[in-house]
Amino acid sequence: MMKSILLRMEYWKENLNLGHYYCSFLISKVIEVIGNNVWLAEITSIKLIW
Repeated sequence: MMKSILLRMEYWKENLNLGHYYCSFLISKVIEVIGNNVWLAEITSIKLIW
């Protein structure tokens, strides 16, 4: 009984780490995409100004 609880806790711990890693990966991707869009918007606005 105790062993299965410990195994389950280990499983959850691994999943939390995985979830945390996945979340930070997604956040960095979103920031990257927003950054690229801002960069593109700046380039197009510069082209429009010129």
